[in-house]
Amino acid sequence: MSSASVMSDPFGTVAPIGWADFRERIRELYSPPVRARTTFYSVMRSLDLLEEVGPLESTADLNMGTIARFVASRKGKENPNTTRHHLRKISSVCTIAVGEGWLRCSPFNIRRVWVRSVEPAHPRIHSAAEIAAVLARARQEVLSAHPAKRWAARRLLAVAATAAYSGMRRDEVLRARTEDLHLADGFLNLVARENDTHKTVGACQPVPLAPDLIPVLRGWTAHLGGSEWLFPRKDLASPWVGGTTAARPCGQLKALGARAGVDGFTFMSLRHTWASLAEGWGLTAEQIKRVLRHTNLHTQLGYRHAELTSLRAMVRGVRFEGPPAAAASDPPAVPAPPQIDPAMGARPRRHGQLPHGLAGTRAAAARAAAAAARLGPEVLELRAQGRTLAEIATELNARGHRTRRGYLWGAVAVGRILDRVSPPQ
Repeated sequence: MSSASVMSDPFGTVAPIGWADFRERIRELYSPPVRARTTFYSVMRSLDLLEEVGPLESTADLNMGTIARFVASRKGKENPNTTRHHLRKISSVCTIAVGEGWLRCSPFNIRRVWVRSVEPAHPRIHSAAEIAAVLARARQEVLSAHPAKRWAARRLLAVAATAAYSGMRRDEVLRARTEDLHLADGFLNLVARENDTHKTVGACQPVPLAPDLIPVLRGWTAHLGGSEWLFPRKDLASPWVGGTTAARPCGQLKALGARAGVDGFTFMSLRHTWASLAEGWGLTAEQIKRVLRHTNLHTQLGYRHAELTSLRAMVRGVRFEGPPAAAASDPPAVPAPPQIDPAMGARPRRHGQLPHGLAGTRAAAARAAAAAARLGPEVLELRAQGRTLAEIATELNARGHRTRRGYLWGAVAVGRILDRVSPPQ
């Protein structure tokens, strides 16, 4: 189609512009800080792929035939969901063209569904035991590493622990700055800066640090040599990003998991794991959303997957008749991530196993009674203040208390304490 034939419109209502001019207009509309940098690159990449199906002379070439050829050209080259992603970007620029009078009708208004979606391949969800195994392996490698490689081993441990304990995104971890780390207050403050790579505006918020993560970061910062980056390259002058596949943080993290016998250990899998296990740690849906800094609850639900231990723990207190179940017969609570020694070399805390047999059951019941007697006064005092079970659990964790198995307190465990110190009449 010649440019002369598309530039004229018999009705005088549409005035297509040349493709080069249109592309430049789109660049202006999507360039940071108007839109996020990742959005800008995504839109421009989709336009690049669209141009590969044939020469586009003007906005009039944004028609049904062009989109059909684009869909056909992507078949077999990528996941259908990826093609749908590109089509959404192309649909957006078509809407702009219609709004500006450069295109009569968007092809996406004529045919809304060009490619059917498929079930996405979710990242692997790890158990708490698997994460503990990987972190234990990382600590072991710190101790056994050659002195010349020990700094890199410490860095890998600190990165893995930060991603596991916080659920932060990859670039949020790797591009964090030391000036934004406030260990005394227990926060890593993500700040929006020029040319940053934060996924959304709402991502730039303080990230709470789990108590067991703070000693790790305190030990790691002693080896930074004044670098402005929390996880720098060896030259300390730039963040630890890029490099060969094996040397990149993603490759190093995945290889660390493989050495510990855990497949698919990535930044994304750790974020999804955090969201999936958080319910078992006593966090509500709104609290999970705030910690992970999702835009809305709908987005957050996409990160939460069924984790069998957590699901079983949720129905632990469901019963209709008979006496309350003994503590030893309950399934084990979902553990919080293991404690890590400040020196990055100590073994993780060993969690007790459920005893077997009558003697073991009696011993477990005795230990549960002792724990109830020790914490009962504090729990009753907090309950008298009108606190909910979840709020009491949060306060106990803040005071440094742990359950007899070494886990964080949850609402169900607090309820058991109350049952023991003030049994229902």
